[in-house]
Amino acid sequence: MRTLIFLLLASASSITSAQDWALINPAYRYNYSNDGTDTISNQIRVMQVDTLGPDSFRYELNRIGLPCDTCTEALGGFCDGCYVWIDQPQFLQRSLLRIGPNWQFMDPDTFLIRSTPSVGSTWNFTPDGSVTASVISVSEMSVFDSLDSVAVIATSNMDTIVISRSYGILRSALSQEHELLGIHGPDLGRLLPTPMSYFDYYPGDALQYSASGSWYAGSGMFPWVYYSGVQKMEVVSREELQNGYAVQFVAGYRYLSGPPPYYGFWLGGSFTFTDSILTARFHPVTTYPNEITSGGCGYFPDPEGMEGGGRALALHTMDPDGKHVISTFSRLDAGQVEHGMLAEWSVPGHPRLFPLEYSTVFGSFKEGVGMIRGVDDSYFEPWCNLVLQGAVLQGDTTGGLTDDSYFFGPLSLRESIPEYTTSIFPNPASDSFVLMGALGGEALTIHDMEGRFVWAMRISAANETIDVQDLKVGMYILRLEGMRPQRLLIAR
Repeated sequence: MRTLIFLLLASASSITSAQDWALINPAYRYNYSNDGTDTISNQIRVMQVDTLGPDSFRYELNRIGLPCDTCTEALGGFCDGCYVWIDQPQFLQRSLLRIGPNWQFMDPDTFLIRSTPSVGSTWNFTPDGSVTASVISVSEMSVFDSLDSVAVIATSNMDTIVISRSYGILRSALSQEHELLGIHGPDLGRLLPTPMSYFDYYPGDALQYSASGSWYAGSGMFPWVYYSGVQKMEVVSREELQNGYAVQFVAGYRYLSGPPPYYGFWLGGSFTFTDSILTARFHPVTTYPNEITSGGCGYFPDPEGMEGGGRALALHTMDPDGKHVISTFSRLDAGQVEHGMLAEWSVPGHPRLFPLEYSTVFGSFKEGVGMIRGVDDSYFEPWCNLVLQGAVLQGDTTGGLTDDSYFFGPLSLRESIPEYTTSIFPNPASDSFVLMGALGGEALTIHDMEGRFVWAMRISAANETIDVQDLKVGMYILRLEGMRPQRLLIAR
């Protein structure tokens, strides 16, 4: 159970003000948890603002999709549970009407919160007056490490809402408890990772995928060609750009059957990573939890531009290591066929309920790793299925990697980047360390854990002492020309 984001500093001291409190800022995106952990379950944002008068506005809020676990195959889908509800409200409903200090949240439920709280003030919480709301306290509290005015509102049906003058709704216990974790805009608290944080590759990084699928050769009695094998690539250079970066890589392949028609592309090339490119090719990494989005499947890199079409449901989870994972929702039918894209037609009588169709464009992405699974599959069409087997990323190894000599292609023909023949002593370091095993003449660079360049020099001699007293305490990535990156910890 995590520590609450706000701590009571002064209790029961009544603070009143005629100034309105902004419950939602249209320029912000609000992240909430519904389970008492640091996992972001909901993001609230304004999608459209209509000005109705000098102090009157209508806000359309973002909607989500939800799997329908109780929907059966009899409704016309491929299997039980192969359905998704779209255009679903979150806990603050689909829209709200702001008139002065009155904030009325609407569709499907309707309730009113007043943003000029004073202790003892009471109003009709629901339009029919069956539920009332009262302010029971207004106090100074620490919210996101700054002092703010906070009001606690209790309803006559035993629910509680906590609001802040500067940060809106901190906690809502309407039907289910939601607690504010962070806000995009001022960038406070816990935030969803940026799209670029999913793909952050440097020289020496390697990725290995199992690959299987089929393609249509178009001749003979059996025109379909099936393939199964392994593909591996290694980054050899990185160039920083104004809004991203570009990498050069070499690659290799080994197929037990096949190979696929595009295997030659994996022999080497380059790829550019920018927010706009990731939005187009790997769209799920730009989503909020349970957003209806395009499938966004693609592999690294994808010569066919298989960024996927149609709509899919983006599911957000956390790995045990604390990294964010986004996957597009899919279900298996009785024949173990995967379905993931929403059909173009809804279930008769239910305009917001859509079955999953046969075609599946599936992407699964992990923060700091990239694509961990990619599927492009449709009936009587070529298909592919890529699953990450292992990776070396900024000195950390996950999963298993096959030796370069196993593969065909440039990866096995060049001299592989060796494992560490140098070592850092001491590590952790304080004001200096010795780079043991260097020959002299190599280029040394140091980046922070966000990938930002910090410092560079050229090694002049073996076992050279490196002065780092100007570096702040923290973890860094040390890269020596010709070697895999290593981690360096500065501790004082």
